[in-house]
Amino acid sequence: MKIKPAAIGLFAIALLLMGIVAFLMVATKDNLDSMGLSVINDLGAANIIPLIGFGAFALIIIAFAINSKASEEDKKISGLGGERQKLLEQIKEAEGQYLKHKIDQPTYEKITQEKHQTLIKIESEIDASKKQELKLTPKEMKRVDNVSHDKKKILLGLLEQKQKKVNELSIAEKKYLKRQIDDESYKNISGQISKEIIDIEGQISSIQKTDEIESLKAQLKEGAKEIVRQNKNSKERNFEEMEDEIFSQM
Repeated sequence: MKIKPAAIGLFAIALLLMGIVAFLMVATKDNLDSMGLSVINDLGAANIIPLIGFGAFALIIIAFAINSKASEEDKKISGLGGERQKLLEQIKEAEGQYLKHKIDQPTYEKITQEKHQTLIKIESEIDASKKQELKLTPKEMKRVDNVSHDKKKILLGLLEQKQKKVNELSIAEKKYLKRQIDDESYKNISGQISKEIIDIEGQISSIQKTDEIESLKAQLKEGAKEIVRQNKNSKERNFEEMEDEIFSQM
């Protein structure tokens, strides 16, 4: 298993801390004083050793977690890469059969269009796996900030889907410019992706509108409560004024 640079760095720091622990366990007070580490004597090496040891152990756990997650991503990318290669071979095979007149042009175009459509999705997934983090534009960040906490996760998921679809559109355009797909295939593939992007945008807008309506309802409810409180206070004040007036006439 390949170890990631971040994990290597954490392992190195953990080993350094373990070395410090080993040194403190054998060092005498005189040794520490002579090395200008009298502060350790003041604090007590017995108190410091467990803290450093715990820190080293925690770093090792984190390093393993980082490396494990990175390995899972590598496996995913490797798997997608295998699927991509298989599709490329199938496209090449269809082209060979078409050139040998084993299949007609409409069949060849249908096969290659379907394969390229799947290929574009896989290449977009590979790109997303390599990036790992979802990068939002200022406008998208504002969208996420303006919705309630329980809807943030749903919105982030939709924005991630949208980014993948936008990337698919870009990949399709590159394939078209490189003449890897023909005009008709590009038109159909890009049209389908654009439709999916519009559908996702519709879902995002729906979440925002629902949240805005709920926020407005909450504001109206609070406003209604305030009006009731004001009316109640007003009635109490009027009653007190009437009492004062009656007593003044007596």
